Amino acid sequence: MDLRDTPGEAKLRDEIRGWLETNYSPGMSQSDWYEVLADSGWAAPLWPEQYGGRGASASEAIIFNQERQNIGAEPPPTGIGVPMAGPTIIAHGTEEQKERFLGPMLRGEEVWCQLFSEPGAGSDLAAIQTRAVLDGETWSVTGQKVWTTHAQLSRWGILMARHDPSLPKHAGITYFICDMQAEGVEIVPLKEMTGEAVFNEVFLTDVQIPDDLRVGQVGEGWKVSMTTLANERMALGVGGLGSTDEDIEVGLEEADAESSLETMGKFIRRGPRALIELAERAGAINDPLIRDDLARAYTMYEVSRFTGYRVTTALMKGRGPGVEASTGKLSYNLLVRAVADLMIKIAGIGALGAPEDDKLLKVAERLNLVVPATSIYGGTDQIQRNIISERVLGMPKEPRTDAEQPFSEIKKGG
Repeated sequence: MDLRDTPGEAKLRDEIRGWLETNYSPGMSQSDWYEVLADSGWAAPLWPEQYGGRGASASEAIIFNQERQNIGAEPPPTGIGVPMAGPTIIAHGTEEQKERFLGPMLRGEEVWCQLFSEPGAGSDLAAIQTRAVLDGETWSVTGQKVWTTHAQLSRWGILMARHDPSLPKHAGITYFICDMQAEGVEIVPLKEMTGEAVFNEVFLTDVQIPDDLRVGQVGEGWKVSMTTLANERMALGVGGLGSTDEDIEVGLEEADAESSLETMGKFIRRGPRALIELAERAGAINDPLIRDDLARAYTMYEVSRFTGYRVTTALMKGRGPGVEASTGKLSYNLLVRAVADLMIKIAGIGALGAPEDDKLLKVAERLNLVVPATSIYGGTDQIQRNIISERVLGMPKEPRTDAEQPFSEIKKGG
């Protein structure tokens, strides 16, 4: 692992820094910034130039991201569009699909959601039961999806559905792009214990999907979905951690973030120094138990940081998001759980039912209410451990008695 700039990368860093100083100004509107990023290819630098990217290397993309963060500029459009749906469409979609969807995605004009999980198919995603039936050139899709983030805001969804139950469960799946405004799509928000409704149930009743919105060949849905999930784990697992060197006052503005997920992400990116400052502010810095937890949290930050470096190194060497992404996501999940627990110890019992005007208590409360979700979305901790045990440690795979069995003959619902 060697993350030092080569002479060429140092020169590129200077050029990117100059470009950012010329093209970004604090206070510019989000839509204007997205337009600049899309027009320049920096919204998705790894994408090929013909699809709106720059055809850049991973190291170039990483340098741009680092310099962007240094000047405080917003990232490219967030959500699942650019990091997940886009790479999947580029890898498996038709040229017409790329022409139609990638541009608005890069400019943040159309929000995307992921229609994968179902009430009986979460960790075992291949157990999906949503049916897709082809009639002429149109598919009729019926089923239920759950835990769909921002479905209520989305224009399009990436969808897995079962086209042939007589095939083994992994073989009978096809991948689609679903119009979230189509007739038969019903979105029901799920009220979470944070008090928010980020996730949704989505009911699909005879939703008509033209065959030209199928991604990949019929029966290749599992293969196509692996591209999506690998990019998801990488995006979730290597989110930037903050500098450990900066000595800045922690204002806790994230207490008022739009969602608890955003509060968590912003606080974690501050790095371990924020925890130390808060312990000092709360008069708990000399408590031996708090100091022990601070040391543990610092260690976990470092583990996550270096795991992120491993992913970075893999990308710089031209390897795709592999098992390092699972390691990164699991490491991050363990970190945020530990930080949430420590925040409660620092803030005290007042974090339960925190008053609006106490930002420390509010951050502690929001972290603890949202943190269980991190061990579920994007593949549970147990799934990540399975991947690591099989692909890194070489341990035997879990016995699978239904892999070759027709899906229609598999017992459902336990």
